Amino acid sequence: MKLLRETIRTILEGMNDMKFHPMFIELSSKVSKAKAIQDHGMVTINYPKTGCSSQITMSIEETGIYIERLEVVNTSTKDMDYPCFGKEYAKEALSILVDAADKTKTELTLVASPEATGKEREFYELPGKDGLVDLYSRYGFVETSRNFAQVWMYRAPNKNSDR
Repeated sequence: MKLLRETIRTILEGMNDMKFHPMFIELSSKVSKAKAIQDHGMVTINYPKTGCSSQITMSIEETGIYIERLEVVNTSTKDMDYPCFGKEYAKEALSILVDAADKTKTELTLVASPEATGKEREFYELPGKDGLVDLYSRYGFVETSRNFAQVWMYRAPNKNSDR
């Protein structure tokens, strides 16, 4: 009986460990780097020719995976870098993300909210919240609620996604 309890506890603890989540395992095989600590994880796709990277930070929720952040950065500094924008890196990262979610039947949630300030957004020509909603919608996310600054979105797994 004690062995059964220990086995069940191990299984339940593993369900909240990102490195054992099926979607994270699937993603790990498609990216340059994957790192997980407890219920959080980050995957990175490097583009060595340009010195840019796409990074997706995520955490486990009861119903699936919450995408905390998707950003394109300079590989060395991890900062915003104008030459890294407009090269479809975020779209490639989203495509890899939703493909892994579909393969593993994982629900995704996120909040579309630009992190850059107005001046940074203008300088880097980054989209506002509505531009982010348009982008995420192309990958199967639907709006669930909004306020003046952010939009909550959800994506159910889909075997036949059309982007």
